[in-house]
This record gives sequence, C-alpha cells and structure tokens, in this order.
Amino acid sequence: MRYDCDRQRLWRTRTLRLYALAVAFGAPTFCQIPQDHPELCGHGRGTVELPTGINTVSRADRAGAELTVKRRDGSTKSIELRTPEGTIQQVCPIGQDKLLVFGAVGDAYIAWVLSQVTGERVDGLRTRDPKVSPDQHWLAYRNWYPASAELPFEEYLLYDLTKDAVGNQLADSNPRDPDPAGRLMYPVTAKRVTLHRMEVTTEQAHAWASTSFFWSPDSRFVAFADRLGEANSIVVVQIAADDLTTYVHRLETFEICTGEGLGPEVASSATLSDVEFTSARGGNLPDVFARFSPDYPGSKDQSCNKTLLLNASNLKPAPIEVHKPLRH
Repeated sequence: MRYDCDRQRLWRTRTLRLYALAVAFGAPTFCQIPQDHPELCGHGRGTVELPTGINTVSRADRAGAELTVKRRDGSTKSIELRTPEGTIQQVCPIGQDKLLVFGAVGDAYIAWVLSQVTGERVDGLRTRDPKVSPDQHWLAYRNWYPASAELPFEEYLLYDLTKDAVGNQLADSNPRDPDPAGRLMYPVTAKRVTLHRMEVTTEQAHAWASTSFFWSPDSRFVAFADRLGEANSIVVVQIAADDLTTYVHRLETFEICTGEGLGPEVASSATLSDVEFTSARGGNLPDVFARFSPDYPGSKDQSCNKTLLLNASNLKPAPIEVHKPLRH
C-alpha cells in the first residue's frame, strides 16, 4: 500500500515538472476571456455573453494569443492576435457577422475587427479609452502614442465599425505610413487630416481631460473634454455618415463652482466625469448636461459640483487648426 502511494506521489511530481517545463518552453495555455468590460461593447451595464464557439489560447512562445472563432457555416478558425500581454480582455458581437475583440496593452487596447463569415481579421488598431456607440456603429478612441514619446499629443478619432480597413483610411493615405484608422474628430484640421509628431509644437499639444468618451443614446453625438495650455474645453461632435461637425465650449470656473476666490486654474485642471444628453430634434443640437471633477488645491473645500448646461447658444464650431508642414 505504501509502495503504491509512493508511486502516486512520484507520478504527480513528475507530471508537475513536465507541465512547468512545457509552460517554460512555450506550450499553449487555455485562458478564460474575462468579459468584464461591457462598456467596450457599447453596453454600460450587465455582462456581454461570449458568442458560442469562442475560446482563446495564450501562447508563451509568441507575443500573442490564438482566438478560435466559430464561423457561420459551423466550422471553426483559429486567428493569431498579436498582443504583448498575450491575453484577450473582451469580445463584442457588433452585427454584420462581425466581432470586435480587445486585448489589453498597458494603459491601452489593441482592437481587432473579425469576420465570423470568413474567420479572418478585417482590421486592427491601437487605441486609448475606446468607447463603442450604443448602436455599435462607431468606435471613438484616442490615438495611441508610445509612453516614451517626447511630446505626447492627443488626436480623437472615430472609426466606422460597418466598414473595413480600406473604408476607414483617408483616400490619399500612404500605405507605407498609413494614418490612424478613422476620421479625426478633434483637433479640427483641413480635410480632417491627422497630424505627424513633427507638425506639433508644445503650444499645440492637446491633452486628455475626460474619464471617458460619452455617447448620446441615439449615437448621433459624442462628448469628451480636452485641455490645450490653460484652456479646458468640452467637445461635442455631431456625427453623420460622411461628415462630422465639432463644437467646443471653454470651461470657466464659475460654471462648476459656487465658491468665491477661485481662479481660472480650477477650471483648467478639472476632469469631465459625466455627460447626459437630451433628445435632439431634427438637425438641432441637444442640451448637454456636463459634470466636472476639479483637481486643484482649494477647490475641494469649496462647492465645485455644479452641473453645466450647454446648448446651441454656447457650443461654438471648433476652429480649424493650422500646423507647420513637415520638413523634407
């Protein structure tokens, strides 16, 4: 009896050692997809169920994961998705037999659009703070930049999830150095062309001032906040199939604080924390209720929790920014 127990312990020990060696030398590991970020799918609450037949394998021998997709004809296809962390965070069914898949990369996400008809990858893009519209037609995101960037600057883009990679690129985009996918919402440039880091000066570098992108329930408007120098502005973008209209309103301290003796630095340091839209009629702008969270010494001791109401009278078309051309 003791002999049998010793053999079992020896077998378990050898099995564990073999498993450890397999992991060390790159054996695939089956992983559960968390599905714990429903907001990435355009859902504010609840759990987004994983589509039938979807599973993922993290590969230690490569920087990525293999996602198995069940195609509409019943067959399966494995797609390799390259992500440094080798994990898939969220899978979103978005209609048109497509899946939107997110893999976490530090403080950003790689987003892939996959076809459930062919089992192929339609497109892939690097994003910060991605937010899908309630109708799952649009993806708003901040353009990705490396953490080591000497002069980080924000570009806010809109990706059309009903189109493929070609449909989300500018007509004159250089295939060897393509522009970020989608249309540039803000800053507004001529022909909404995205910027190159050599075109932006310190004075022109926009900074993120929101906790998120905020969508209207009908998916026709998206709002966020942006900081440029000492100016903090709420940005509201009206979306049409082939056009965008961008409106801005510069935030003032008295609009969010009732206390006295607070200067403009309170407004310039505030972060947009919540937005609610009323229903827009026809081509009119909706009323926008915005709440900010000031982050400046002294503002915590005062009443700086007022809700700001914006409408067509104080949302103005954003001016076109002019940047120096690239030197060749």
